[in-house]
Amino acid sequence: MPEEAVPDLVRLVNGNINNKVFLAKEFIAFWNKKTGFEEEAEDGATPSSKAVGSISKTKMIAKILEIAEYKKPPEGSGRRWCVKEDVLNKYGVPTGGAGDWTYILE
Repeated sequence: MPEEAVPDLVRLVNGNINNKVFLAKEFIAFWNKKTGFEEEAEDGATPSSKAVGSISKTKMIAKILEIAEYKKPPEGSGRRWCVKEDVLNKYGVPTGGAGDWTYILE
């Protein structure tokens, strides 16, 4: 997972109610679009069998679990992803949540 991708991941995950698999797929689609990485090769190769360029879903889920917890925040109702305070501080991401994310997937 590229270090430069983490601030965008934090922005997506923090305050999100979606499950980790959806978030992983959404972020991979976002990152592929941002970096210009094509999802499917012309020769029909699957993304996992191609040259490195995209982020694997397994590694993305691991990164989500590393930076955030799925829990009920003290000031809110319902469970959601809460990015750890040290990660928010490290990347300078506001603690308000991910309300400004434009989804690629449905």
